[in-house]
Amino acid sequence: KNNIKIPQGALNRFLSMNEFIMNLINKKGNISQIGDSDNGMAIRLSSDKEFNLYASLLASASILSGREDFKAKGKGFEEEHYWLFGIDGFEKYASINSVNPKLNSRLFKEGGYVVFRKPSNNCKEEILMMDCGELGYLLTAPHGHADLLSITLSVDGIDLLIDPGTYLYHTGNGWRDYFRGTSAHNTITINNKNQSEIKGPFMWGKRPMARIHKWEVSDENDCLSASCDNSRSSHKRSVYFNKKETMW
Repeated sequence: KNNIKIPQGALNRFLSMNEFIMNLINKKGNISQIGDSDNGMAIRLSSDKEFNLYASLLASASILSGREDFKAKGKGFEEEHYWLFGIDGFEKYASINSVNPKLNSRLFKEGGYVVFRKPSNNCKEEILMMDCGELGYLLTAPHGHADLLSITLSVDGIDLLIDPGTYLYHTGNGWRDYFRGTSAHNTITINNKNQSEIKGPFMWGKRPMARIHKWEVSDENDCLSASCDNSRSSHKRSVYFNKKETMW
């Protein structure tokens, strides 16, 4: 709106973020919780009580890129988009066609997440996500959770297998540790120990090594095999998805 050009590197990163959101968002506009989240915003530009951050981001990405699939997965041109893009942005958004993407199972290698999806032309939506990546950012992984090989499952917008989320950042005491710990997620604990060593509210010590051993996608079946190894134990999990029979 102020004619300040977004650096290409920042724009590319923003669009990549929305690529991930688009593949994970369900028909009700929600995605699985990952690690810490406090729903914080520098400035909230929407007064809508039903404001959906992920749908809003996809609409913004559509305006910036012209992508039709981002528009289809977004909610529309809302109040916050007028603040960000003005009338010119509205006109550009209106000129973009809305085309539902043909989403399928996908590995996001750098982030360490695999999303299993039924083919997009099937009326029943099923999304299974598995964490098979590093604990978190940098050495201390301050906002990471010990959830390696954990899975979440959403069916027709209803969460059946969930990630419990964050609870509280600073005042949760032992509950803060519990919600970050392995036993709070859909994976296994061995000898009642976390996969990683908690060293403080925003610090981890020893962490496991994540490996993806097999990743295959076809028209009939998808397959993932990954492992979690630390100094005490090794855990390997495989997920097989039969698309024709809709069986996991």
